[in-house]
Amino acid sequence: MKTKSKSRSAFFNPRLLIGFVLCSAGASLALVGSSKPVTGTVATRLTPSTSGTWTATGSMNFARVAFTATLLPNGKVVVAGGRDGTDTVLSSAELYDPATGLWTPTGSMSNRRNSHTATLLPDGRVLVAGGHPECFSCESCSALAGAELYDPITGTWAPTGNMNTPRTAHTATLITGGPLSGIG
Repeated sequence: MKTKSKSRSAFFNPRLLIGFVLCSAGASLALVGSSKPVTGTVATRLTPSTSGTWTATGSMNFARVAFTATLLPNGKVVVAGGRDGTDTVLSSAELYDPATGLWTPTGSMSNRRNSHTATLLPDGRVLVAGGHPECFSCESCSALAGAELYDPITGTWAPTGNMNTPRTAHTATLITGGPLSGIG
């Protein structure tokens, strides 16, 4: 028989879970939207030394949903795109440093996009692809075929080749020793 947990230890207030990222040293970063307006998307983290306990950490500079979060080889997390509280699609990106708990802006993508994918490549760059440029409903606007590469060393984005078919709300998987596969 399933029972509903009465514990609220996972988060300080009821929230809508947006995503998880596994950070270095086994810590998890949970990116959550608040049940009321906030200046930035709230983040909490679960650390190995406090098993089962969530600790508040810094909030993003801009509230966003439908974004991607990618763990970089240097242990930082890059968050890209999405849409804000007014449903404006974003091109901005931010870096989270788990050592300090702080978010800092980094270069913006060339195109606004949400519901896209982000894939860490073997060379440490991040490939983002597809998504919606102007809206968030799959039925009401066109998907993007374009892709961009983020270079964590320079903090900049650069356009790269297009997918054969525009996609949104899809998946992307890096195949070891082979190409990147997009499905959806």
